[in-house]
Amino acid sequence: MAKKKTFRRLLTGFTPAVAAGAIGAAASANAQDVYDDIDKPDWAPPAEVFGPVWSGLYALIGYSGFRMASRKLPKRVWVLHWLQLGLNASWSWAFFQYRSKPASLAVIGALNVVLTTELIALWRRDRKAALALMPYSAWVAFATALNLSVEGLESAG
Repeated sequence: MAKKKTFRRLLTGFTPAVAAGAIGAAASANAQDVYDDIDKPDWAPPAEVFGPVWSGLYALIGYSGFRMASRKLPKRVWVLHWLQLGLNASWSWAFFQYRSKPASLAVIGALNVVLTTELIALWRRDRKAALALMPYSAWVAFATALNLSVEGLESAG
């Protein structure tokens, strides 16, 4: 019985993170070309950094979800979790597929707000789950600054 519960918690925690990663990856098929074509600040990381960073972040998001599934949390916390994952996946579509700086900024701005709200809600209930999301939150803040700094996105398409 305990193994079944653990397996269910693993599925509940990791499946949404994997799904968000897969949806975002589908939009990122031409990410290398888009990233190469835009004007970036000198502090922008090379394109090769993003894949490994996001793999680690999605693992941490999944771990946080697993911790969440191991607790009785208000539905509102789960809604925040799913919403931030939906925004996460949507950003890749706005940036890489539609090549829209305004749309990608709107999505990542909303992601920052929802993710911060989730962190606050989780901090009160499960600090380890919240701490697991902190690197993700930091990366999203960095990505927001990078998104603000790029030029030539609309003309890249």
